[in-house]
Amino acid sequence: MSSISTFEEPGYPGPSHLHDSSDLGSSQEREETPSWEPRPLCSALESASKRASCYERQIKELESLSTGTITWITRAVRCGTLADVRSWRISCGGECGAVGKLALDLSNSRAIENLLHEVFTGIQQTRDRTEFFLTDTVPHVRDSLDDDLAVLLELEEQLPEVGSQIRDIRKVYDRGREKAQQLMASLEWLNTPVSQRLRAIIFTPNAPVGKRWKVLVRTVFALVLCACIWIAWITLRGAVRAHRQRLVWGERLMS
Repeated sequence: MSSISTFEEPGYPGPSHLHDSSDLGSSQEREETPSWEPRPLCSALESASKRASCYERQIKELESLSTGTITWITRAVRCGTLADVRSWRISCGGECGAVGKLALDLSNSRAIENLLHEVFTGIQQTRDRTEFFLTDTVPHVRDSLDDDLAVLLELEEQLPEVGSQIRDIRKVYDRGREKAQQLMASLEWLNTPVSQRLRAIIFTPNAPVGKRWKVLVRTVFALVLCACIWIAWITLRGAVRAHRQRLVWGERLMS
């Protein structure tokens, strides 16, 4: 009785071919799987896409290989024993585990690829916004700053002139205020009665008149005062003499 391990049919792979194809797929996977190195995001995305394509191709090859193996097992059962088939199934268990691991790696690689696509899209949008800001907003802000700087320089040049104008305006304002105060004092002086004005000129030093007027009025006042004192003295002396000589008051009083 022939065993399954020696039964091979053209066009259908046997167990030895399965092991060889598995080793070949593993070596091909190791050769085609790129080693990870720090690269830009675009290179990493391209590497992940190539890796996913490699995994898909290997799964398709394993699926076609599994279909051929099932057909070969069916024909082997017709020619061999069930124990030989079971031994072959045990030998093929490792390959089925490799297929499951490969499917898991493929799903993980697809998830990673989707995440990389999302991250790449976000970075692309951020780069577009950054380029827009660099091409539109930054020149506008730079022009605005240049205009403001030019205005500040012009103001710096005009500042001394403006300061001198402000000082001149302050001097004119002070002179006008002093003149207004003088006019108010003159109006108050003119509204003052003559007696109070004469009293202020004679007895106070702050009368709003010139020095000549002060000297003249005070001189006249002194002369009038002296004349009044002299007249009062003569009158008093005549009265005393008349009282002593028992003179009659009237025409003889002044004789």
